[in-house]
Amino acid sequence: MSEKILCSKIITDLVKSINGLKNIQETYKEDNSFVCNIESIIENIEGKLEELKSTYPSVFSEIDKLSQQSIPTSQSKENIMQ
Repeated sequence: MSEKILCSKIITDLVKSINGLKNIQETYKEDNSFVCNIESIIENIEGKLEELKSTYPSVFSEIDKLSQQSIPTSQSKENIMQ
């Protein structure tokens, strides 16, 4: 597997992890300390992703193309759930 493909997969997993972390925050919303700790993790991931995006924009453009093809938008998710 090429380094570019591996990097792309890792970045995709990091982006998806943010959604999972936000779901965990919702589950434990009564525990303010836990929610704040998770928020810090999310901010760290987002910061690193922004740094990587400015350094390796070509990897992100490929990820954006793939995500638009395979991942439904939140609006289409809502329509599916109705």
